[in-house]
Amino acid sequence: MQRPRTQQRNLQLVIEGYVKARGDIDAEADALALEVEQIIGADPTLGGLVKDATLDTTSTQLSGEGEKPVAIISLTFAVLYCVKENAPQTLV
Repeated sequence: MQRPRTQQRNLQLVIEGYVKARGDIDAEADALALEVEQIIGADPTLGGLVKDATLDTTSTQLSGEGEKPVAIISLTFAVLYCVKENAPQTLV
């Protein structure tokens, strides 16, 4: 093996979105989650910064606090990226 070695690293990227109820809050939350999935799916390398990003989990929570209910969506992506062992701050 040649040094410095390339290391593969895994990162969990969590994207949260908040939707205030204006109508069908479930449909609005689903639409927002779909939009996030499509954006990441269109460029799973995040502009060439990482090797790959894939959706791992999605969850939705409803909060009845405040004047209007709020839906909180949470999408977790598994992100693979690489660095050199002697320069972990630099992506390769």
